[in-house]
Amino acid sequence: MGLISKKDLVARLRRGRESRTKLLANNIAESIATQIVATRDKRGWTQSRLATEAGMGPNNLSRLENPDYGKHTVSSLKRIADALDVALVVRFVPFSQFIDWLSGTPNLDEGISPIALAVPSFEDEETVGQYETEFTYFEVNRLTPKVEVDDIITTPRTPPPPKIIVMRVDEPQREAVA
Repeated sequence: MGLISKKDLVARLRRGRESRTKLLANNIAESIATQIVATRDKRGWTQSRLATEAGMGPNNLSRLENPDYGKHTVSSLKRIADALDVALVVRFVPFSQFIDWLSGTPNLDEGISPIALAVPSFEDEETVGQYETEFTYFEVNRLTPKVEVDDIITTPRTPPPPKIIVMRVDEPQREAVA
């Protein structure tokens, strides 16, 4: 499961509702299965151990770890989250936020504010020109998290220039003093 360019994702979304439905369904099944396996592996757990910790049978867990399964229930995911001691977030988001996530583009999440919870449809976003902005890609070295000016690649577009937020990712975080 790799990152896809934002430009390619917007093109897929514009093909129609059926294309958006397929993109979403395929990504949900693949990302959930991959995340369960990756988190289990990071802990050094076997499928059997996670199944026991989650109170489910090994065959059930095996299906949930299969990217082609696609029938995950919130109940099963809550049990796995509890067993792994992680949070589970299930929410509706606008397609613009979804493609930022798929492409690895930083996105400011507005949390659970009333405005953020009232999710605009794809057509609503198209109407306001959400997808007509310039795409900016950042290459980040994951071993040494540092973004360099030379790593910024921009595709030319004519609408208004993007607002670029520059943040330093190579500085250590400081704890707040109470």
